[in-house]
Amino acid sequence: AGRFPGAPDVRSFWKLLQEGKHARTLWTRAELAAKGVSAEVYNHPRFVPAAYMVGGAESFDAAFWGLSPHESAIMDPQHRTFMEVAWAAFETAGYAPRSGTPKRTAVVAAPGIDGYMHHHLGGAPLKDSLSPADIFLGEVGSEKDYIATRVSFALDLMGPSIAVNSACSSALAAIAQAAQMLLTGQADLALGGAAALSFPNQGYLYEDGLVFSRDGLVRPFDAAASGTVFGDAVGAVVLKRRADAQRDGDTALATINGFGVTNDGARRAGFSAPGVSGQREAVVSALRMGGVSAASVSFVECHATATLVGDGIELRALTEAFASQGAGAGGVGYCAVGSVKGNIGHANAAAGVTGLIKAAMSLSQAALVPTANFTKLNDKVHLGGGPFAVNGVLCPWPRHARAAGKGQLPRRAGVSSFGIGGTDVHMLLQEAAADADGA
Repeated sequence: AGRFPGAPDVRSFWKLLQEGKHARTLWTRAELAAKGVSAEVYNHPRFVPAAYMVGGAESFDAAFWGLSPHESAIMDPQHRTFMEVAWAAFETAGYAPRSGTPKRTAVVAAPGIDGYMHHHLGGAPLKDSLSPADIFLGEVGSEKDYIATRVSFALDLMGPSIAVNSACSSALAAIAQAAQMLLTGQADLALGGAAALSFPNQGYLYEDGLVFSRDGLVRPFDAAASGTVFGDAVGAVVLKRRADAQRDGDTALATINGFGVTNDGARRAGFSAPGVSGQREAVVSALRMGGVSAASVSFVECHATATLVGDGIELRALTEAFASQGAGAGGVGYCAVGSVKGNIGHANAAAGVTGLIKAAMSLSQAALVPTANFTKLNDKVHLGGGPFAVNGVLCPWPRHARAAGKGQLPRRAGVSSFGIGGTDVHMLLQEAAADADGA
């Protein structure tokens, strides 16, 4: 389940992806003035009045969740919306929240930066409050630590409940951790995901050489790419061991074959810079865990933020990883690549779960969607003679033939998410209907 810019649920999100559209909002000067943005700022020649926003963050049924209006008003909307999306995810998976969910259900979640406390509550009203109760409510309602345990309490879940943070790779790291809890028997069901809502979300000043886009559009892999735009998203997925899901007759969008979590260490230009070696090893680890060759993976949902060097580094790391794991058998350009950031911007801590949901929907629908805003390949992204090709159109997703004419391979997809600080996560998915036979 999820909420995304221009799409209040997964069904409308999939429609947005199929159409190759973006969900950028452009503020008018009147709207910016009403938000308190000064004329000096919004008239600045480098000001970009763009945002990618999730609607309805201000709406919350406090009584339904057993909260007072005062408590819910202080609570970070990232916590509130994640509770709602978690409920929807369990329902979509066929579990009645509170009454029909196994008690040994794990929750692993990641929140984005809490701008709500500082920009909408002012920080000071709670900091300077003489009410210890308000100070306490502000702490438990806004601290990152409580986003997972809030769901466990609300839904009476007794499995592990942990908040995970690794910057932009937080969501996929959380889902990998949730999957690990299932594999080690710590839980019988798991929820993984993230919430990232920006406050205030009112545009930015563009500056050459930094990460932000010149015009508010995100163009992964494209020659006209000038940077990224941080936006909103809230997403959660329900995980279960494959054998248990088959036994119980559950409906699945996809299966997780493997995952890799690494860090770039010091092998990069700086703390906030991406690194080839860490990304490469995350992909290799996922393929090895899944017991499959790179030649069997026919789509990769990339991190691809449309920054000047980041996309090229990512494709270099992917190319090296695939070359080391049997990609040569797949031929040239057999594996499509794309990035959801062209549609909804960079969802920060929730970026990984948006990419995972896109890949899972693509597998379940046997379709590859366009890479929004892609027209011509950036000369810093080198694909010539390699296994990758940027997907620019909506098209059926065919299965690849097995070696020696022994039928067809199941559709497989990789999903990458990389965080500032160097934590890299890659997850390998497979269509749910196919057997994982290691081919």
